[in-house]
Amino acid sequence: MFRIFALVFVGLSLFTAPVDAEDFSQRQQVIFKTAATVDGYLTEKLHAEFWGAVKASPDYYPGMEQDISATIGPMILDGLDFQREAWESVERSYAARAVVKTDGFVSARKKIENNPNPAVRAASIPRLQNADTILQAAAERTSYSSGDTNVFITPELIEQVKTGIDASFFRIQLLANPTWSGKPQEWQLKEAGLRVMSLLPFVYEQQDLAGDNGAAAKVASYSVNLDGQNFLTLASIKGAVKVDSDAGLAQIARGTLTGAGISAPSVVSMKFRGEASAVATGQTQTSDGPIYGSVRAVRPSAREDVIVLFSISGTSQVDADSNRQGLELSTMID
Repeated sequence: MFRIFALVFVGLSLFTAPVDAEDFSQRQQVIFKTAATVDGYLTEKLHAEFWGAVKASPDYYPGMEQDISATIGPMILDGLDFQREAWESVERSYAARAVVKTDGFVSARKKIENNPNPAVRAASIPRLQNADTILQAAAERTSYSSGDTNVFITPELIEQVKTGIDASFFRIQLLANPTWSGKPQEWQLKEAGLRVMSLLPFVYEQQDLAGDNGAAAKVASYSVNLDGQNFLTLASIKGAVKVDSDAGLAQIARGTLTGAGISAPSVVSMKFRGEASAVATGQTQTSDGPIYGSVRAVRPSAREDVIVLFSISGTSQVDADSNRQGLELSTMID
């Protein structure tokens, strides 16, 4: 149910306004790209590091932050407009089995091609060509290759990338503001029927699972990368799920962790807001170090699905548990 998205290449391949100008240090470029990638993240610490480097520059002058922000701002809007229209065109091309370019895509592309900065125009050429390649792959329903990655353009991938693009640019807008704005806001997770208070938006993913009776179960999940080591997921399981006992919920909680590679989790049944639920915790060792998981599965009596609140941490079990508990406090089940 939980996975770290392997779509970084998609976000970067269409990122039409790269921050690789000589005015930025290599570290600042890394921070920018960390925030921009589809499964990226941004923390207050990284934000402070990015803008601290500006103030530490030997060329610094009062008001330099505002000038840089004013430069990045239009770049964000242009890139956002192009990417949204590009993936809207990809979605339509897939449905039509022919290349379809929205009017917005054509307009956004012309704006990029006519950018007054020759360096930006030159850097955009391969990205624009890459967009054409993805459109063609969607229309023909063939695979798309980039570097070591080879994937099919599917409806699920398209929806995931579209929400990922929105999340990427939300983080970039945070980064582009010299003043950190760390106030959580309410996000609607409509496919899961949930609302969550969070600083950063969640990225959507849909999965089809086979139920015990052979029927298909639909999993609508939303995930967020907090800091590169801690991840949260909210999910709704609909369809083949029939849970009428604590044992059934325990099985879902346990299965969520085993699906993440944690083979022997401990499970406890307990109430959640007056509803039956099960909590599973555990850890596993990977080549990159230990991974800790904490999950709650709950069956709301007024709904026909099972809600899963899931936390993965690369730091400690305490962090995994506290992150999951924080997610519970921040989530409203409609």
